[in-house]
Amino acid sequence: MRFYWGTRGMKYSMASFRLNDPASKRRDLTLKEYMHLLADSYYGIQNGIAKGRKVTVRKLLPEFEKRLRALDKACMKCHWDEPEKYSLMTVMDEMNTLKREAKRYKPRKAVLNRALYTIHRDVCQGCHVIHVPVYQIQEAWEGKAEK
Repeated sequence: MRFYWGTRGMKYSMASFRLNDPASKRRDLTLKEYMHLLADSYYGIQNGIAKGRKVTVRKLLPEFEKRLRALDKACMKCHWDEPEKYSLMTVMDEMNTLKREAKRYKPRKAVLNRALYTIHRDVCQGCHVIHVPVYQIQEAWEGKAEK
């Protein structure tokens, strides 16, 4: 028996996606490379909150938002008919809370952490559970996986 997991039932192979990073101006990145940059922004914000480095959080929030917006465009290639489920617009209140709270003289860690966690839960987590395994399989299937 041979197993197949290509693009059957899907509009695109995620292993073929190429994105441009609006924060670093790097172009033609694979989805994996792009997600590493997005993760750098996310975890940089998370670490900045934990260590009380409000300047770091303020610096990283705009690039994090730009990267999420750019990722939305890639997601909409397949999810164009359901943007309310998978996009930044679903968590704009939390993004605005992050930005507003980071501007305070003494940002409250609990408010920042709650907003960042909500973005992770509502946008990142569901996609990772579904798409990361598929991406890895497609990457291997197409011979693009790291060896």
